Amino acid sequence: MAKYIDIVCSIEYFINYIHDLLSKYGISVYIEKYETNSNLYYIKLDDWSNLSNHINSEYEKFYFSSLNIDLDKNQKINFYQTGIYEYSIEGTGGRDNAEEIEQLRIRLIAKNPDKIINLFFNSIQLKLNKDSNIGKGFWVSTSYYKKRYYSKESINGRTAWLDFKRKNFSIKMD
Repeated sequence: MAKYIDIVCSIEYFINYIHDLLSKYGISVYIEKYETNSNLYYIKLDDWSNLSNHINSEYEKFYFSSLNIDLDKNQKINFYQTGIYEYSIEGTGGRDNAEEIEQLRIRLIAKNPDKIINLFFNSIQLKLNKDSNIGKGFWVSTSYYKKRYYSKESINGRTAWLDFKRKNFSIKMD
């Protein structure tokens, strides 16, 4: 069974929120983007201050990895290939604008992940559970999701969605 964490917050908020854990466990962040000609490429995020420059129409996903992948030599990487997926977490969503915000989801790719990436994942969940500024549980239509999180600060009167591409039902917080 897949292990995942859902939280309504922007990717910028989330990366800044877990910055201490990224440093503690030596985790790298990679942004997956598509160029207009459908070429897939990755950017290793070394400078958190320019993260918002990468979250645009080309942004697709992001990954955390306990491996340090040299993108100059290996731009054709695949985070789902053997030797990489065991050390990686996939992240989706987290887009936002002045009026709306999208749920962010992270999930362990491997059933039996590397010890460090598993500790990092569990530490994120522990931090979310202990933080009074993070709410837990929300409604989508008539379904209640009690294990999903939201940043009280990030919502701030905006409409929240599970996915910006499919805006069927908005998220309602408790």
